[in-house]
Amino acid sequence: MDEQRVQAYLSLIQELLECPSGEEPQILSQSLELLDGGFVQVCELVAAQLQEAGQENNARFLRNVAQQLGAYLAQQGTGGNQQEVLVQFWLQLLQAEMQGGTAAVHQVMRQNVGLIVPNLGDTIAQFLQGLLAQNPDQAEGVAGLVEDTCISIQQFPYGRYAEALEIAICGYRVVLELRADNPQKRAQTLTNLGVARRNQAKMGINPAVNVEGAIIAYNEAAGILQELGLDKDLSDTLNNLGLARSTQAGMGINPAANLESAITACNEAAGISRRLGLDKDLSDTLNNLGIAHKIQAEMGINPAANLESAIAAHDEAAGILRGLGLDKDLSDILTGLGNTHSIQAKMGINPTANLESAIAAYNEAAGIRRRLGLDKDLSSTLTGLGNARSSQAEMGINPAANLEAAIAACNEAAGIMRRLGLEKDLSGTLTNLGNARRSQAEMGINPAANLEAAIAAYDEAAEIRQRLELEKDLPRTLTNLGNARLTQAKMGINPAANLDS
Repeated sequence: MDEQRVQAYLSLIQELLECPSGEEPQILSQSLELLDGGFVQVCELVAAQLQEAGQENNARFLRNVAQQLGAYLAQQGTGGNQQEVLVQFWLQLLQAEMQGGTAAVHQVMRQNVGLIVPNLGDTIAQFLQGLLAQNPDQAEGVAGLVEDTCISIQQFPYGRYAEALEIAICGYRVVLELRADNPQKRAQTLTNLGVARRNQAKMGINPAVNVEGAIIAYNEAAGILQELGLDKDLSDTLNNLGLARSTQAGMGINPAANLESAITACNEAAGISRRLGLDKDLSDTLNNLGIAHKIQAEMGINPAANLESAIAAHDEAAGILRGLGLDKDLSDILTGLGNTHSIQAKMGINPTANLESAIAAYNEAAGIRRRLGLDKDLSSTLTGLGNARSSQAEMGINPAANLEAAIAACNEAAGIMRRLGLEKDLSGTLTNLGNARRSQAEMGINPAANLEAAIAAYDEAAEIRQRLELEKDLPRTLTNLGNARLTQAKMGINPAANLDS
C-alpha cells in the first residue's frame, strides 16, 4: 500500500474522529477518492489500536465505518452475483485455516469485512453438498477442516460478531450431519454448537431460544461422552451445561429448577476434574458453581447456606489459581469473592468479619488488575471496594478513614470509566461517590466542600442516566441530589437557589 495514500487514510480517519457528531457523512462525501478497500483495512487496524488503548467508543465507530463501507464495496464489486463471490471467500477461508490457522483466517476476514454475512452459512452448506457428492470418502476430513474454520470464524475479534456467530452455527450444523456415525467427533461439534448458541443468547439474539438450543446440544454431547467414558471432555461439557442453566435462570426461566440443575452439573464436573487432577478446569468449574450458589442466595433460596457454599467454592478456586500463577483468573475470582462477602454482610451475617474479608479480596484483586493493566476490570473491583468501605463507615468502623478510602476508590474507578466511555457503570459509581461525600459532610468533615462535591457527582450521574434513559436508576440519583441540596440550604448555603433546585 502506497505510504502517501496511507497517510491520506490516516488524516481522514483523524478528521472523522475529531469532527462534531453528524458531520461524518459530509466529510466522507468530500473524500470519495479515498473510500476503497485500503481505507477499510486501515480503519480496522486503527480500530484495533484504539481498542488496545482503551478507547472503545472510537474503536467501535471506526469498525462501523469499515463494515458499512466494506459491505457497500462488496456489493458494488459483485455485479449482483454475490453467491460466486461468497464461494471464493469461503475457499480463501479454508485455505487460510489449512496454511496459517486462526490468525490467517482473521486476516482474510479483516480484508473482506463486507462479506461476513449470514448468507455465507448457506454457501458452506451448498459447497459441501457439491464437494461430497463427488468425494464421499473424504467426509470426515472435510468435516474436520470446516469445523476448525468455523471455530476461527466464531473467534473473530474485529466486529461483525453476530454475523460471525451465525456463520459458525450454520457450519457446525452441516458438520453434525456428516458425523452421525462418529459419536466422539459428534460430541465435540455439539459442544462447539452449544458455546456458539450461548454466545448468541448473551448478545441478546433470541436469548430464550438460543439458550435452550445450547442446553439441548450440551445434553446430547454429555450423554455421548458418558457412554464413551471420555471424562475430560465430559467435565468441560458439564461445566458449559451448568453455565447455560445459570443463564436460563438469570432470564427468569424456571430459575429454581435451572439453578439446581446448574449446581448438579458443576458438582459432577468438579468431581471429575478433581479425580483427574485438572486443576485449571477445576478452578473454572468452582467459579461457576460459586456463582450459581450466589444467585440462589439472591433469590432467597437458603441464602445463608448458599452464600457459604459460594464462598467455599470461590476460596478453593482462588487457592488453585494462586498455586498456578494465573493472576488474571485469580483477580476475577477475588472480585466475585468480595461481592459474596459483601452480600453476607448486608444480610447481617458476621458483618464486621465479612466486610473485612471483602475488602481484603478487593484489594488483592485491584493490585493484580493494576499490575496487568486490566483497566475495565479494575474499575468494577474499585467500585466494589468503595461500597465495602462505605458500609464499614456506616457501621461506625473508622468512619472517617473508611469514607476517605471509599472516595479514593470511587474517584479512581470513575476516572477509568470516563476514559473508556463506560457511561452506565460511571453513573452508578458517581452515585456511590456522591453518597460517600454526603456522609462525610453529615459527619462534619468539610461539610460545605463535601456537599458541593456530592452535588457535582449526583448531577453528572443524573445527566448520564437521563441521556441513556436509565429510568429505573435515575429516581434514586435525583432523590440523593435533592437531599444534598436540601442539606446545603439548611446550612445557609444559597438557601433560595438550593430549595428551588
